[in-house]
Amino acid sequence: MGQYYFIFNQALCIKCNSCVIGCKSKNKSIDVKLRKLLPEPLSISCNHCKNPTCKEVCPVGAINKNQDNGIVTIDPESCIGCKRCSQICLYQAPSFSKVKEKAYKCDLCQNKLKVGKSPLCVERCMTGALKIKKEYELTEGEIGILRSKQLPYVKITNPAYILKSAK
Repeated sequence: MGQYYFIFNQALCIKCNSCVIGCKSKNKSIDVKLRKLLPEPLSISCNHCKNPTCKEVCPVGAINKNQDNGIVTIDPESCIGCKRCSQICLYQAPSFSKVKEKAYKCDLCQNKLKVGKSPLCVERCMTGALKIKKEYELTEGEIGILRSKQLPYVKITNPAYILKSAK
């Protein structure tokens, strides 16, 4: 199937927060934000890293990486709330719920992907600044951006995130 990649184009982002609102609408029952829009602008959640450090430190195996599509998930039933994943993640993706005492993170709206739809954050983006693609769908330009290693800690985690800079 192929690894999914988030592609964020800063030049197209109007800082409307639609991506954040879309994500929150799906995750109403969780008291934490799974997607953030930083001032740069930078829309970010879990990068579904090829080498997820969060998975490596989970003492109960609650974090899994689907080898077919690259999606990293947390099983809330298995999570013991130790916070190791949220402390080790270099992109601060797993968020700890004080109410539920468990960690949560973006699951790329797997239920929507299974029926051929995009995650809510992507659907709600009015300008097309946020997209997802499978690895085999990436353009030469996007592959070049990946090779430039524009995100911090790329050599450690190998995030599935492409940042198209406005500069």
